[in-house]
Amino acid sequence: MDVPALLHDYLIKWVIEPVADQFLGIFDLNGRFGLVFLFSAYSVAYGLFWFRKYRAQDPPGETSADGCAHHL
Repeated sequence: MDVPALLHDYLIKWVIEPVADQFLGIFDLNGRFGLVFLFSAYSVAYGLFWFRKYRAQDPPGETSADGCAHHL
């Protein structure tokens, strides 16, 4: 075999296949980084973002529409 063919086989076996398997494992439902885990983590982060954004609209010490003073 010539050098390019050996290099190609080496790259496929030791670089491309492991990287492709790792990438496809992200979407595996059995792993920690499964699609369900990514969706739930994103949902929690998105909810916290909107919760903090909503609370930032009320300046500290002032009352909101419900008449209660909100403090951090």
